[in-house]
Amino acid sequence: KLFYKHLCSRYNTLIMKARETKNGITTYPILPSTWNGKKGHYINFRNVDKKTLESEGFYDVVQPSYNPQTQNIGGIEWDSKKKVFTRKVTDIDFSATYEVVDEEGKKTGEVKNVYDVDTKKADLIKDLKSKANKLLSPTDWQVVRKAERDIAIDDDVKEERAKILAEYDKKKKEVNAKKKYETLLSYNTTFFPVKLD
Repeated sequence: KLFYKHLCSRYNTLIMKARETKNGITTYPILPSTWNGKKGHYINFRNVDKKTLESEGFYDVVQPSYNPQTQNIGGIEWDSKKKVFTRKVTDIDFSATYEVVDEEGKKTGEVKNVYDVDTKKADLIKDLKSKANKLLSPTDWQVVRKAERDIAIDDDVKEERAKILAEYDKKKKEVNAKKKYETLLSYNTTFFPVKLD
């Protein structure tokens, strides 16, 4: 029984708590050591049980799971059904648009996408080019030597460079085939990624 009580008090110390007041929600990464509450003064408030904490308005803060690439997480709020404080998760509206304004702040009548598919594709292709260049650069000297002095490129180097260029072409084609912004967000630009079984 004593061990269980100790375990509960450790749980209360480790889990972030929050409390709603007239000024809003206050979070407590660590519980106060003392507390003047409705039911009296607590000298060792961190060791009180969950029921006592809740009677003083202290409830767990539960961090929801979410995908930061496709979802936004809001401010802390009270969930009356689950009796916890949490954050609201909302899906990003990838079809959102905005009206273009000129230098004077006047609307031009032009409407653009907030999440532009073509811009994202261009960024990914730029990243792919950079990665291909990094993989090719150690053997670039053989290509220069061939151009300047007509000395043949080693067969294994030719083969390796051809693989890199083929992988770049394949990945560029995959990027250009995508239609939605959210699918571009999760595209893996790593060359020759390791496939896990």
